Order: sequence, then C-alpha cells, then structure tokens
Amino acid sequence: MKWFLILWAGPIQGTARAMTDTVHYAQRAYELAGDDEATASEKAVRFVCDDKVDYAGVPRAQCERDAGGVLGFPPQYQAIFRARPGLPALMSVSIRLLGDQGIYVTILLLQVATGVLMALTA
Repeated sequence: MKWFLILWAGPIQGTARAMTDTVHYAQRAYELAGDDEATASEKAVRFVCDDKVDYAGVPRAQCERDAGGVLGFPPQYQAIFRARPGLPALMSVSIRLLGDQGIYVTILLLQVATGVLMALTA
C-alpha cells in the first residue's frame, strides 16, 4: 500500500510519466477551458515538456517532438480520451482560475481525495 501511495503522490527520479495520456488529457482540458485545438495542443505539449525536462532531464526539442507526435495518433485512439471528459473538465475549471498551475491543483486535490478515501476504507 505504501509504495502505491508513493508512486501516485509524485515524481520519483528515474520513473517515467504517462506522457501519452497526459498530453491528451491536458489538450482536452485546454480545449474545454476555451482554447482552439491548435492552441490547446501547443499548450499541452509545453506543459508536459516543462515537467519532463525538469524531472527527467530530457532535452526540450526531443520532448516536444515526442509529445507532438502523440497528438498525431489515429482518431480511434484519440477518441478514447474524448470519451472520458471527467478529468479534463475538472482541470479546465482550474485552468480558467489559475492558468497552467490549475492542472497541478486538480491533481493535488484528487490525490488528497484518494488519500482520504483510502484512510476511510483502511
């Protein structure tokens, strides 16, 4: 149980992030916050790469190329993320209030809620 909480709680040196999911959910959140698709894609790639460059030491150009390629996946794959609006909808509210930092706030609140629920069920 402890390891699950550590992995859920935040970055650990040397661990990979779920870039594919993060890019798609962030893009959708920016769209729901009012950005057009091109701007939302650009912001999502920037958001993911800011994080990846800081924690994984990946060169920005490589990250942007990889993340941008993720957005070019087939429409059937992208439809998976459009069919799950819950997380992007929550993030979009925070993005409108706090900008890019709203994504972190949303994730933090979900982590706290998860911890409370785990404590209540223990």
